[in-house]
Amino acid sequence: MPLRGRVGRHASTGANCQNWKSDQEVVIALLNRIPIADGGTGGALGGRIIGGFASDALYQAILSFEKRYPSVRQTGFIEPNGPVLTQLEGLASRPPPAPPKKPGQWDAITTRSVSKSLNAGLDGDMTLSHSDVVNIIRSTLSDGVITPGEINDLATILAVAKSLQQRSKTMLTTLVNAIRKTAVGKGPYRLDTDRQLFAAGMVCDFLERPGSSRFPSLDRYEVGVGLLMRIANPGLIKQDQASLCGPAALLFSEAADNPGAYARFAIDLYEKGRAKLNRLEIAPDEDVRHYRPPSTMDHVDWMTMASIRDSENWFLDYDNADKEFAGITLPGELADWFRRAGYSKVEQDANIVASMGLSEIDDANRLYADGYRICLFIGANILSEKDQSKSSTTAEHWAVQRSLIDRSNGTVKLKVFTWGDGEYQIPHGGKTLPVGDFLGNFYGYVAGKP
Repeated sequence: MPLRGRVGRHASTGANCQNWKSDQEVVIALLNRIPIADGGTGGALGGRIIGGFASDALYQAILSFEKRYPSVRQTGFIEPNGPVLTQLEGLASRPPPAPPKKPGQWDAITTRSVSKSLNAGLDGDMTLSHSDVVNIIRSTLSDGVITPGEINDLATILAVAKSLQQRSKTMLTTLVNAIRKTAVGKGPYRLDTDRQLFAAGMVCDFLERPGSSRFPSLDRYEVGVGLLMRIANPGLIKQDQASLCGPAALLFSEAADNPGAYARFAIDLYEKGRAKLNRLEIAPDEDVRHYRPPSTMDHVDWMTMASIRDSENWFLDYDNADKEFAGITLPGELADWFRRAGYSKVEQDANIVASMGLSEIDDANRLYADGYRICLFIGANILSEKDQSKSSTTAEHWAVQRSLIDRSNGTVKLKVFTWGDGEYQIPHGGKTLPVGDFLGNFYGYVAGKP
């Protein structure tokens, strides 16, 4: 609407302009329609209008608007058909800003991998099927790393999704808890090789499909998540209190060297009740398949280790985690497992009662440097900070060599896989271990080339 005269005051003298009442109403309305951020008054300008006199509030509002736009000359008044009026009319004619977006159910999702797969799952019916949830896990695995942010996003889905099936909740809860528990001090969940990624894909297929188990006491999602964790870090394999160190040594080696075969072995055991590692055929009896392991032992570790041990015990059924004698693995037996599992050039230089010497240490180091998997037959004393200097009367434990055995300066240092730790230090606790004390607990090795 055109103005009849000037509205405002002369900034140089403070004298009022014409200030027709109708003109003031036009200028006030324009200023009120413009947000404060754009130099307007955002609806705050009011008060009594007196013809011929611009109120202090109106005058200051005009000055503030002119200062907001340096290209406009600061006169203190609005000129009919002038540039300031044109600027006011242009800003006031814009549509009002959209109201703030209401908080959404998925606003807390921060990572691209989860967001993209979540949107794909919600497309169409706005619900998440179990397959949708597994595909979200696949998406986090696609680059080989599940970051802390992705784990937080999976936890968010678990917390806010209203359509999750119970099995999806169980799976997500198990995965989030497992990664958060094991990632402390070890970084994010990581798959470093294509073989690990392939194996993880097999496990996702296993997690996605329904079906009964030949191990009715074991949970599919605990088994599947346990597999995912061990594919990334075979050192998590742990026999707990059961005397299953021989199968643990074999499975650690297999998970590290051939994760796809390890995953297939565990999946077939769960779904079919029998499985193969190359030519090593495993078919545990009904007692093992129906046994519920202690709560401290991971389901996948019990299933795989106890099945191997039970299949090879022709006279003693390993149907209880407390039957230690039934769990003993002799050197010849372990060597045979490695051969049938596909390892080549298998060598055995071990016995139960006669400890070995320096030449056997050097032989183990030579084979280790040549890429062999070395399973050391030892007395468990050397794993204990308290008992490492005590000689044992017989060998009772298998540990997998993870470094060269350093026997310089009359002491021994090495790393082994044992008891759920792939980097266990011998000696432990910062003490020194004389070579003689090590030899008093060293009964040889079984070695095989992957």
